[in-house]
Amino acid sequence: MIEAGCIEELLGELQSLEPQPRIITIDGWPNAGKSTLATNLAALIGAAHLDLDTFLIEDQGVFVEAIRYEELQAAIDISPAPLIISGVCMLAVLERISLAPDCKIYLKRMASWGWADQDEIEGQMLEIVAEALGKQVSEYLLPVEVRAYHTNQVPHEKADIVFLRYECPD
Repeated sequence: MIEAGCIEELLGELQSLEPQPRIITIDGWPNAGKSTLATNLAALIGAAHLDLDTFLIEDQGVFVEAIRYEELQAAIDISPAPLIISGVCMLAVLERISLAPDCKIYLKRMASWGWADQDEIEGQMLEIVAEALGKQVSEYLLPVEVRAYHTNQVPHEKADIVFLRYECPD
């Protein structure tokens, strides 16, 4: 696994891969910046970009089960190479369509103390927030699903490249 901290480093790592990747995926916690990174990277390398949210059946409270897989597969089939696919629970989605990407990027949103989303994934943040709001954790289905995905699939450890996105001070 390789770490990159700026888009130029990431671009260099991608350009050094032989053969050049046809399909690149970007995975990470919700709101980490996957779509923004994918859009910027696609512009730099002349790639097409598909966002899994485009194929999501709205208001289902889940992600992996709510993807329109036939439409996703059709879009992948007609997309030119290289292709960047971004979204949460990427490995689980790819399993459903039996797709093995050439390069897996995991985006880590970083803060001064380390990985900003780590406590939500590994700790008790969901429980603390739910308790403070007088709700059950199960009412937050997407974060629970994404946490379970991270626990079971450990996408940040299976990535070819981990992109460290640092928050810019105001």
